[in-house]
Amino acid sequence: FGSLLGAILAPYLKLERLPLGYIFAGAFCLSGAAWCLSVFTPWTWLVVLVYGLAWFPGGITNVIINSVIQKAIPEKRLGTVFAAASGLSGIAMPLGSLIGGALGVVAASSSIIAGCGIAVLSVGIFWVFDSTTRSLPSPDNVDEEWFAPYTNAAPEKSVSMHTAP
Repeated sequence: FGSLLGAILAPYLKLERLPLGYIFAGAFCLSGAAWCLSVFTPWTWLVVLVYGLAWFPGGITNVIINSVIQKAIPEKRLGTVFAAASGLSGIAMPLGSLIGGALGVVAASSSIIAGCGIAVLSVGIFWVFDSTTRSLPSPDNVDEEWFAPYTNAAPEKSVSMHTAP
């Protein structure tokens, strides 16, 4: 329920003014900390509540990143970009399930959730200190020109691997 709640509330939080790096670093830190906290709570209902709310930042960042993609990617390339993103997610999901299931055989679920929480928190902390991430613009300041150095670059000459007979 946290992801849905985050997606619903994202437009009302007015985070578009904050730099993307700060939004994502903060979201990952909050989510990772909540995952870790959820395994130490004494009551089952609180575990479910805290773990569910750990997904709240993810719902927010999903809305923000999809908005940024739609603003920054030229319209003629949007389908390709969203297809690639969906494809990568589709590949990652069963791999994550396989790894999580294999770990579930050898470790307690609370250890796996805490370990994943530490990993998510670590990514967030890395992004807090990473100058490239911190220098990302706010969603309000993203447009097609943001990617212009990459999309308007002159293509390199291709070298044919075939020789003429």
